[in-house]
Amino acid sequence: MTFRQLEYLEAIALERSISRAAEKLFVSQSALSQQVIAMENEYQIQIFDRAKTPLELTADGQLYLHTAQELLRVKRQFEATVRHRRQHSLCIKTVPFYAANVVPYLLSKLHRELPQVEVQLKMDWAPNLFCTSYHEKVDLYVHAFDMDPYEPLIPPSDTMEQEVILEEEIVLALSALHPLLAGLSIGTDGEGWPCIDLADLAGAAFILPSTSVRLLDIAHLLCSGVAGEHTVRVSDKGFDALLGQLQYSNSVAFLPSTVIRFCPTAIGVRFFRIRGKAMRRPVVAAYPKGIELNTPARQFIRIARQAMAAPLEPPRIG
Repeated sequence: MTFRQLEYLEAIALERSISRAAEKLFVSQSALSQQVIAMENEYQIQIFDRAKTPLELTADGQLYLHTAQELLRVKRQFEATVRHRRQHSLCIKTVPFYAANVVPYLLSKLHRELPQVEVQLKMDWAPNLFCTSYHEKVDLYVHAFDMDPYEPLIPPSDTMEQEVILEEEIVLALSALHPLLAGLSIGTDGEGWPCIDLADLAGAAFILPSTSVRLLDIAHLLCSGVAGEHTVRVSDKGFDALLGQLQYSNSVAFLPSTVIRFCPTAIGVRFFRIRGKAMRRPVVAAYPKGIELNTPARQFIRIARQAMAAPLEPPRIG
């Protein structure tokens, strides 16, 4: 017996007619009759007295129907529980920096609107973020990448939907005690941001966090065509640790502007826009195509967009 057969049996018993049940179930009358015969053959019983109109259940049929309705009751109760839990739960998987800083901030705002939602936050490094996406239960993957050139670390666009929740600007960061600062020509743009030219950083050692493979490509793009020698290396540190390292080193870092808002270790670090070479990367909420997002997931995306929409204030001198 299958649940579909049990539902067929229940409909026939309620309608007391195979033709009316077939119409209600949107199946053909012959297909429904074949299912009844299959159930009868499986247990070597007769379920309906076909000599009577409207149809009547035999004694065996009444026992079968009672069992079928009890099994269907358990099935429907389970489905209702799953639907309720799905509508009141949210699982987000993201990279360490967002897991420690950005996502908890956004979840606190979600909690004010939907306090009953159960939240699970998973974390992995960018290259591994989607490795288990085919068998794990995750509602949203929150991550950053560049659309151009092609991002190799995410699944193809024909399998995942990506909704942009904010755009980060790539900025320069260096220690407030960096010796290069004394010789830099620091300007200010129309938004009050301090700006410097990459050409003024000739000979500087650029450093990037190991957590963002894409930033390495961005760094090379930004440095291409700029006069002077530039060395670019990848650190074994994430954003937070890298900012701490900058305070006592003579390196210059390419970092997303989000760190200015969310990194408490940014004290003693100066941030600059790159004059004439603005570059942004989107932060997205990704999920498999064909999946209808539940209410908490949809609310999270809306809240994230609203919370991160305000322009970032020019950084204070650290």
